[in-house]
Amino acid sequence: MPGYQLGITPAGSATKSDLITVVYSDTTLALNCYAGSVAGAGGATAANNGITFNATGNVVTFTAPVSPPPSSCVMPPGIAYPQALNNTVNGLQAGDVLLFGPNASGVAYVGEITTAPAASGAAATPGSQYAYTFANGDTLNLNQAGAANNMTKLAPAGGGQVASLQANRIYIITYYLANWVDAGGNTTIILYRQVNGQPAVPLVDNIANLQFTYDTYDASGDLLNQTGDGGESLGVSPNLIRKVNIAHLTIHGQVYGTKSSLMATQGFQSFDVQTSISARNASFNNRY
Repeated sequence: MPGYQLGITPAGSATKSDLITVVYSDTTLALNCYAGSVAGAGGATAANNGITFNATGNVVTFTAPVSPPPSSCVMPPGIAYPQALNNTVNGLQAGDVLLFGPNASGVAYVGEITTAPAASGAAATPGSQYAYTFANGDTLNLNQAGAANNMTKLAPAGGGQVASLQANRIYIITYYLANWVDAGGNTTIILYRQVNGQPAVPLVDNIANLQFTYDTYDASGDLLNQTGDGGESLGVSPNLIRKVNIAHLTIHGQVYGTKSSLMATQGFQSFDVQTSISARNASFNNRY
């Protein structure tokens, strides 16, 4: 998702910096196995462990499946039974974002966990339950109780279990520049990485610029090269982005030892990274 000129204006720059957000699905936590009545081996039906909603629809309880799990339970290699959802390695925690659905009515929902069970080293067993709250006021403002697209659209009236409703953790990762001011009042521009609703993590300091362009297509199939907003101003879907270009990732580094060049005489030199990466074709349709 392009964030054209949504960042800060770095010192010495005439334009605002860009930010970029990448979203992908978690494939390491077998949350899909906590997903209701599904066909087991030989056509047998596994015990119903559908996702359960409380009466207000914003507390969700996941129940571990039977053992061995049904054949539709997809797990990472080397795992014989789904991990506990509060495990200490990759368990769900406050700030994580889950994608629910679609349900039988075609409704899907994305919400941020605000309260989670304490992390534990205990393994999951059939019937183990884990409850998570999706309250308003979350970091990303995804949870909107009372809004037309709130989580209760997935929940039965008065709460209860929804058989075969799927849930998956997704990662919403944003890269952006921000100013950091030390105790002496000195400002350093830092490249940050934020994952879901977790606190942003500094990656690299002394960044001077961050800009992206996108190669995409419009609805008529015309190629749009190096657009700053990925075609958003023209109504182009992000699904049509084919290539992401890092136009500028400029780093200032302090120079030690002999200083000879113009930049080096100031104690710093600049290093500008420019590269491109192809994006997955999110608009592909098999017509055959």
